[in-house]
Amino acid sequence: MAHAKTFSVKERFAINFFRWSQVCLEKEIDGDFPLLNEFEIGATRWFLHIMDRLDSEKKHLLGKGLLKRAHSYAADILKIPTTTAESDLVEWYLKQGKRSFETGERKRFEPAITGVPLSKRQMRAKTLDFLGSQLGKQTKSNVPGFLNFECVMLDVCVRTVICFGGQRGDLIYHQELLEADGTRITYGISVLSWLGVSSQTGWENLTETSIEKAFKTLLVGCSTFISAVPDLVH
Repeated sequence: MAHAKTFSVKERFAINFFRWSQVCLEKEIDGDFPLLNEFEIGATRWFLHIMDRLDSEKKHLLGKGLLKRAHSYAADILKIPTTTAESDLVEWYLKQGKRSFETGERKRFEPAITGVPLSKRQMRAKTLDFLGSQLGKQTKSNVPGFLNFECVMLDVCVRTVICFGGQRGDLIYHQELLEADGTRITYGISVLSWLGVSSQTGWENLTETSIEKAFKTLLVGCSTFISAVPDLVH
């Protein structure tokens, strides 16, 4: 009699996270992207532009292909192959993206700058003021200029990391999942990464008039993952 495979904590999370992300993306596609439409980011606008050019079947095929690409670790564990149709659409999507940068077309999908981009000091102060303890307790970061917030649930901790990029008005976030002893289960989690849209989620050229919307959508993204964690780790 064959024994069922026992997965490590990292493997079990990766599998559950992949399946959860599949459900999230299916809901996004079927609901005309209610969450992604809130993210006023160039990468998101470009993705939605491409999706708008496809019929329903191809939207789902591209979504599945991008998810398997983003969650390749889990897909490999589960031995779920990428179909030819999915692979062809992903290749087409990536070529369209590369061409859009080369031709300058991508620039028209970037949000308009509505004022003077905020300095890193201003961004940090506004982040602390807006978020407060909504993402957990602020903890010391080992990386200068980064902000860490930790939310402990059951036997795991979700750490939200916020950094202010190389230019004024830049803000990038990701989340990490840690075991009780501090062992990292995974990192680099954000809305655009778990949906397969982009490797990271970030805003550029934030100003006094645009930063509040960015904070609100960041909070929605972070909270969505945090609320799912209990089911993803057990």
